[in-house]
Order: sequence, then C-alpha cells, then structure tokens
Amino acid sequence: MTPTAGSLTGGRGRVQLHDRGAIAVQGVQVNDGSAQRSMVQSITVNFSRAVGTVDDGAFPVIAQGGGNPGVGVSWNAARTAATLTFSGATRR
Repeated sequence: MTPTAGSLTGGRGRVQLHDRGAIAVQGVQVNDGSAQRSMVQSITVNFSRAVGTVDDGAFPVIAQGGGNPGVGVSWNAARTAATLTFSGATRR
C-alpha cells in the first residue's frame, strides 16, 4: 500500500504524509556506459527521486546458466542512484 497525502493521528503524535508520487526508474547504465558489454561488472540504476529504506534482496540477480553471483549495492549521497557490482566465480 502506498501512502497518500493527509495525516495520521493516534498514540502520542501526528504523522504528516505528503504524496510525492511513486519512485520510478529513470535509467540504467551498464558498466561505464561504453558499448563494450561482454562482461558486466556493474549496473547503475537511476531513480526519479531519493529512495529511503531498501530491503535486502531488492535487486535480485540471477546468472544466465545458473549460479548465484555476489552482488554489492552502493548508493550515491542523494540516494537517487544505486550501483550494483558483481563478484564471484559466475562473473565472466
């Protein structure tokens, strides 16, 4: 359920909710953006606005041909871009 504009009252306080719209993916860049992509080392996902808390497993990656590649996720300071980097034996 996505919160909408309005307020919630209950308990000891009040929480204001502001509808800023859904977060959307604005673009995806493979590696450094160059045309050579025979080996994917990173993927950067750019979002339409800052992303708050992200659950583990939010970016599932499955290697073609099987395996479970190691995936690291880092965020830019504004939390508008996540960079996935890959490691392990399935990195080819």
